Amino acid sequence: MGIFNKIVRRDFLLQLLALFSFPQAVFAKRSSLKRTRFRLAFGSCNKHLKSQKFWNLIEKTRPELWLSLGDNMYNDDVVLNPKPEDIRDQYQRLKADPDYKKFSQTVPMLGIWDDHDFASNDRGVDYKFKKESQQLFCDFFNESGNSPLRKQEGIYRSNFVELGGDGFEILLCDCRYFLNKGSPNPTILGESQ
Repeated sequence: MGIFNKIVRRDFLLQLLALFSFPQAVFAKRSSLKRTRFRLAFGSCNKHLKSQKFWNLIEKTRPELWLSLGDNMYNDDVVLNPKPEDIRDQYQRLKADPDYKKFSQTVPMLGIWDDHDFASNDRGVDYKFKKESQQLFCDFFNESGNSPLRKQEGIYRSNFVELGGDGFEILLCDCRYFLNKGSPNPTILGESQ
């Protein structure tokens, strides 16, 4: 688990540490790549109640993969303590947006969550609907019914991106499901990841 899992800081610093020191998205080269370029786009903090026209601009860059790095939408912009139906409604609202819909049907996507799409600001292990939130996340990202993400606790995972016989691994860490700042042994990642 290392020192990263022992230190709990303000959310902003936590995200920076997670992204750069023990990233939510870590890229590990599996073998020497024959292809020298891969166009990856990534982002976070999508205020889904505002215009989503920016998806058209991102699509024009022709990314081969989109990484959603959390706060894919903001539950607490609508309700402070969201229940599963509130989360579902906000995911459906974003999915129905014509600009987002076109982008998500054109560009392959991988995602992770952060506090605002997991539950609400700075929530973690104490969120009583975390299992339901996980299933709604899986629905939003079109995870199959037998996806391991639907069966395990948390949405951490590893994905291999194929590049003509070679490729690279993307590791996505879940920094919300197990987040427990109030414990004598605070944790961010929990035991399993």
